[in-house]
Amino acid sequence: MQSHHAYTSMFYHIVWATKNRQPSIDPRFKKLLYEYIGKVAISKDWHLLAVGGVDNHIHVLIQKASRYTISDVVRLIKSNSSKFIRDKFLMNFTWQGGYSVFTVDISSLPRIKNYILNQEEHHRQMTFEKEYVLLLNRYKVTYDLQNLFS
Repeated sequence: MQSHHAYTSMFYHIVWATKNRQPSIDPRFKKLLYEYIGKVAISKDWHLLAVGGVDNHIHVLIQKASRYTISDVVRLIKSNSSKFIRDKFLMNFTWQGGYSVFTVDISSLPRIKNYILNQEEHHRQMTFEKEYVLLLNRYKVTYDLQNLFS
């Protein structure tokens, strides 16, 4: 009897913003939000390597179980975490509708993880908008600058 298996190891750097990039992620609940995202990941058998951000956006570095698509991962994290924030802290909280996802090779994991965990320091010198354009350019993503933030 022949057995067929698929073995995967794929890492994703996901970025999305709050609605209209409003500074809605309060430092008073940011750590609890990150812990909650970790619980969502564990419940789906994903491996959360890092989560970080500032008041208007978030970065997630994750290895997902192969039975989920990356859109499943983003949808489940965004929907569960927005409900968590609305129920516990800010009743009108909303994430933006879109997101960006970049694949990460295993040798780059330490650098990307460090980048995500040091978002506060990084954003003392750079806006989210500038960072986002730099990420899109680095990963060779085609975009329309005129409509990128609308």
